[in-house]
Amino acid sequence: MEDFEFSPETSHPKAKSLLTEDFYWSDEEETSPFGNDDGAEASFGFWKWRKKNKNVSPLKYLEKLLNEWDFPYFDLTELNPAKIQEYITQKKDVDNGPFSGNMLADQLKQMASEMEDEPDDNQFKELLANVTGASGDSYLIGMDNAIIAVAYAQFALEGKLDTNLKALAQTAIKRELLPLLVETFSEDYRATRTEQLNKMLKSLNQMNE
Repeated sequence: MEDFEFSPETSHPKAKSLLTEDFYWSDEEETSPFGNDDGAEASFGFWKWRKKNKNVSPLKYLEKLLNEWDFPYFDLTELNPAKIQEYITQKKDVDNGPFSGNMLADQLKQMASEMEDEPDDNQFKELLANVTGASGDSYLIGMDNAIIAVAYAQFALEGKLDTNLKALAQTAIKRELLPLLVETFSEDYRATRTEQLNKMLKSLNQMNE
């Protein structure tokens, strides 16, 4: 099995220079790009995928990953607290509302289709629509964790960040900073999470500059 760990020693000099705080590289810190389960899986998967897809948009990797995870549809550009509240408080329902089917792959496919190599329809497996009972906050936080992780993974590996992925990650962090999502974490961790998310947003803004 291949073994790789994101660290200052394995990363591009620009990443090592910008991401100087230990939490960025932690494999245990929940808010770290690589420390939560979703981020760890997404970033390691990106590292493996990138070796054979050096000139492909990272959005195509995200498209593939989130399609495999089969999370219910949510507009990845959405920052409206009312829309987010509706999503995270509903149960997955196969007949009604945003949980009527997983359109996330379609959304990412549309984004990818605007690039040079439009993805093959065969890449998109049949989406499950019969899983019930899971709350939406875990899905949404999981998607945001994946987006953030892949953004930091690309910058760590290459010292640069895809423009579309940067915008998506900026939105993901801003969404995670909303009180209704911060409050899904334990009360004694919220201040730490908010502080680290703000630092991550600041460092993300500096990438490519």
